Amino acid sequence: MTRLGGDALSSVRSIAQKMRLKSPGKAKTSPNNGAYAQLDDSLPRTSTSSYYSCYRTSEELDFNPMSSVIPLPYELTDQIPTEIYERIIDFLHTEQNALSGCSLVCKAWHASSRLHLFDLYVKPKPISRDMGMDIKRVNCAVYLRRKHAILYGMDDGIYFGAALVVDKPPTKVMNIPNVQQMDILMSGTLVVFRAGRDVYSVPLSALQVHSGNVFEASICQKVTSNAHLFNVGKSAGREMMCVVKAGTLSSTCKLFHPQNSADKPEMALFKVFYLPQAASSVQFHKNFVILATNGVCHRGFEVIDLQNYTAQGILDPTDPRLEFVRNAKCLAFRKVGKEFLLCYDQFAFYINTTGHLARDNKIYWEYPPREVVFHEDHMIGVSDKGLEIRNVVTGQLVQTIQLDGIRMLSGVTSSLMITARENGWVDGLEFSPRKA
Repeated sequence: MTRLGGDALSSVRSIAQKMRLKSPGKAKTSPNNGAYAQLDDSLPRTSTSSYYSCYRTSEELDFNPMSSVIPLPYELTDQIPTEIYERIIDFLHTEQNALSGCSLVCKAWHASSRLHLFDLYVKPKPISRDMGMDIKRVNCAVYLRRKHAILYGMDDGIYFGAALVVDKPPTKVMNIPNVQQMDILMSGTLVVFRAGRDVYSVPLSALQVHSGNVFEASICQKVTSNAHLFNVGKSAGREMMCVVKAGTLSSTCKLFHPQNSADKPEMALFKVFYLPQAASSVQFHKNFVILATNGVCHRGFEVIDLQNYTAQGILDPTDPRLEFVRNAKCLAFRKVGKEFLLCYDQFAFYINTTGHLARDNKIYWEYPPREVVFHEDHMIGVSDKGLEIRNVVTGQLVQTIQLDGIRMLSGVTSSLMITARENGWVDGLEFSPRKA
């Protein structure tokens, strides 16, 4: 996204403030000369001569001109598409006063402004800056809510550090090379991670994060090997981890579930199944496992029923309106009411329970994302340019955050997502409802 310069952004803020009406009774204009009438085609307009007669000097208006109504000429407003206004309003997503002023201008501005005023707000908070940790070696992270701390997976091992503390570097707790993925199970008491192609589990208590000791991989349980990726979630009424070994033309998926063995949590094998596609990601939904594949078969998504372990494509191949899906990389899946939202690297769209296209309008990303994650009623697209946040129900853009070279280290856990940037900073992106 192109960033507005300081002077341009100040001008937008000034216009928004001027649009706010301090006292409608003091402006010597007709009711149709207010801000709503000049920018909303649904309201009646006055003649051009009457329109220009509403201009007054600051002395004639008898109150602060910054809070007066300053209408724009029709010759200008009639030529500007609504999308331009919405684009400018998007740049004001952190300016509460300016957004309040924009919401009073007209019905079109009101809807766009309210979206920023009362929807999700994401603010980057620094976790580490120049604290001796080589950011190029940080591959993944997981937020430990109960300890208000973060585990980092790096090329040379696992590190532990306090969350949102910038002046204290994390300490090493385990020697193990090439830690690429990490997550937690059993309310944060069991850590699972992938080092190279091997998947391990270890109780968090065994790491003794405050002792200063550095442990070896021998304290871990080796869950499986030859793994390309894994994900954790809930399905069939229990916590599970799905480990995928992806080949060129097929995938082997192993389901594990945590259990207590001799008062020690560990992972136990639950089921093994095969898929005639190369899977690139995995998600859980009720009694199903949803696998994103390379799109050769069923155009990207395979649904595995955990009751009978049958697989089927999520899209109806007979629907001609879905021909546009070909050659797109599938990223994520989400159930939205009675519809399903399918996210690809080029677009996103909704289908119904029969696999047909549910809405004619598609969602096109501002920047093609590498990954898509979900937080409550929002989807977050992560690209090289930053974050693009949209409402999952409407698909409407909520917020964009420009962070060049961003890498996602974790999903959203307890309203916090951990990311890394090329400049050597690790940020915690805090997701919270925006307040008026």
